[in-house]
Amino acid sequence: MVQKLIVSFSLVMLLLARRQAVPAKDYAAERYDAAIMVKEGGSLLVTETVTFKFVGGPFTYVFRDIPTDKTDGIEIRSASMDDQTMQHGSGTGQVEITYGNPVKVTWHFAPVSDQTHTFVLTYQVMGVFQKAQDADVLNWIALPTDYAYAIHSSTITVSYPEQAILIGTPEVVQGSALVTTTPGNVVFSAHNLKPKTRLEIGLKFRSGSVITQAPQWQQLQELSIALIPPFLLGGLAIFVFGSLGMIWYYRRYRRKPSALEGETFPVTTPPDDLPPAIAGALLIQRPNWNNALSTLFELAKREVLSISQSDQPKKWYRSQPEFLIELISQPPDLRPHELGLLALLFETKRGMDSTTSISKISRTYTSRYKRFNNPLKQEMRVMGLLDTERQHIRRRFLAISLILLILGCIAMLLSLLFGIPTGTWPILFLPLGVIGVSITVAVLWGMFSTLSEKGMQDAARWKAFSHYLRDITRGKELDLPQDVFERNLMYATTFGLAEKWVKYFQKQGMAVVPPWFHSLATTNVDDLSHFVTMIAVSHAVGGSSGAGGGGGAAGGGSSGAG
Repeated sequence: MVQKLIVSFSLVMLLLARRQAVPAKDYAAERYDAAIMVKEGGSLLVTETVTFKFVGGPFTYVFRDIPTDKTDGIEIRSASMDDQTMQHGSGTGQVEITYGNPVKVTWHFAPVSDQTHTFVLTYQVMGVFQKAQDADVLNWIALPTDYAYAIHSSTITVSYPEQAILIGTPEVVQGSALVTTTPGNVVFSAHNLKPKTRLEIGLKFRSGSVITQAPQWQQLQELSIALIPPFLLGGLAIFVFGSLGMIWYYRRYRRKPSALEGETFPVTTPPDDLPPAIAGALLIQRPNWNNALSTLFELAKREVLSISQSDQPKKWYRSQPEFLIELISQPPDLRPHELGLLALLFETKRGMDSTTSISKISRTYTSRYKRFNNPLKQEMRVMGLLDTERQHIRRRFLAISLILLILGCIAMLLSLLFGIPTGTWPILFLPLGVIGVSITVAVLWGMFSTLSEKGMQDAARWKAFSHYLRDITRGKELDLPQDVFERNLMYATTFGLAEKWVKYFQKQGMAVVPPWFHSLATTNVDDLSHFVTMIAVSHAVGGSSGAGGGGGAAGGGSSGAG
């Protein structure tokens, strides 16, 4: 045993010694110089010279990324390593150049360790001078902005032709450097720079002595700035006047408040014998899951269905118990919306199944809701609760909203594709205005009532009854009949109060498990608990179902080795 411990300890120490013997892979720039020559027309010819000292290794590449922002383009002239010009390519001893923003330059070389090598990159930058009101301005980020190595020494030399007349004092916009000026030259010197230290320089020349007009990127920028106010006002005008026009059209068909609104109704009992699903749809003017759930419970009460707790163990991915729905019979007196619900729940490509489960209802209702909703709306039309003409007008609002939204999105995409390269991107404010109008129309579509006069009057009565049930769940109604819980359970469900209704009466000790619900419990208390869980799970299904000058500087970028 002792011998094994000694051997293990020796192996660990040997591994540690070998790790310490391997030198760390690191590198630094002994110097990072740039010679910047101002050419006629305002372009720059830049030659960057970097001497890297590699510690450890091996190292097989060095890279330099140069952003093209605030320029009219960058062209790589040459790249070398240790005074040896490298040919374009991605192999060893070649330089790989990829144009874009940024322009990527990568030197590939044979593995090196503990050596010093010098890399030179020459490139031309077009359109880098900016046209200010009283000067030709050069703002240039002379060193990379993203680099993970130290720079021991950096000398940036800017030379300019005789006709370029320097005005003012050259400045270091960001960073710190010693500035020396001689006729035709400005030298910026910096030492001991930490990783990611920025060095941005700025020079001003007499207006017209370097460039006669602004570079293309600046012209596009100024054009964009000039176009923003008129197109912004145009987009606002489209939105405001388009929305006002659609609101005027909406008000032509707006329902006046029902004469029954504000009156006192006998709200403690249902106003009439409407099925719970139709009463609930009447309040929100369109069917939803709560109406389907109330129909489900109603069919269970009439022994068309049975709802029971599954005896299968809970799955690892489901925290709640499963509840099964079984089709018992299909009597001939079922309403169309009840038949639609049975088709929604049980109909398959193979025919009618006899069972389903609460957990399946979410995706079933989402994909098949029309099987229940359409018959329910048809019944409401036959009963005179819906106005066919107003339904057509409401669909017209939806069609207008969708058409405007599609056209606005297409126009906005085209504005971005063609506007950004040409500086006319502010034109996108116009399609944004169109999209804003489409949103207004969508809101009006949601508010537009499709109820008939009779439907409006019935809805006012049922709304008062729903408020009575809501007040019960809030404890505002104290003198309650003994059978109020089960008698109004279906209506509380269709009004979206099912979970609050059951939990309130459970807390008051007045909840009774309906005879149509069957659980595996052996006591009434557990039976009620499972019934409450079933209501909560069923109710949650509805929540998851649903149908001037430029400014800024060029240069910078990143650099490194590996």
